Amino acid sequence: MKKKALLLGVFVLLYCYNLNGQNSTIEFGITFGGNFSQFTPDHKVGGITYLDYKPKLGFFAGGYANVIIGNNFNMQPELMFASQGTNILVEDIQVYDSEGFLISDSDYESKINEFTIILPIVFQYLFNDVFYIEAGPQLGYIFNVKEKVKKSPFEYNATNNTFESNVFDLGLTLGFGYKIAKNLAVNLRYFLGIIERNGTLKSSVLNWGVQFKL
Repeated sequence: MKKKALLLGVFVLLYCYNLNGQNSTIEFGITFGGNFSQFTPDHKVGGITYLDYKPKLGFFAGGYANVIIGNNFNMQPELMFASQGTNILVEDIQVYDSEGFLISDSDYESKINEFTIILPIVFQYLFNDVFYIEAGPQLGYIFNVKEKVKKSPFEYNATNNTFESNVFDLGLTLGFGYKIAKNLAVNLRYFLGIIERNGTLKSSVLNWGVQFKL
């Protein structure tokens, strides 16, 4: 499945390259940047949060093809590798022994690392030569997931657990960009997953990046 997701992204970029050979106006480039990602929603019982998802710092890198499809409108498929996930916090876990005595009262903290191939296809509206907004669908294939436990009230303290998760993610991305030079632009995007993973979880990612036209 990982190969299929990668081949899909390569196919889209090669299709754009073929359009470029047919005298369509297409620009190719590379993009990279950072992100804050987390799962949503938090788990609550009776209005009290007992499992809190916190933002995790990550990164992304890849390539893009920018296709002019009309006056002030562009389409931009991208193929990127991203490190995403979430931090987990469960506060005040009480552990008792077999006789009912309290032996531990502390928090549980861990970090979920998700390594993902993502394929955004954004449609851009250009207000002028430097400023634009963009939105579109984004497909993700999660090919590696690990949980690193940082703090635990239990006897074990694993540092590399496998975290059960769906391998596909799908959502919408929305943002804006600013061209600071002929070949250089910066952008800010927010991605919200629209499918539930593990029955309840959705992805939430804030991306900030740089795009360099080749």
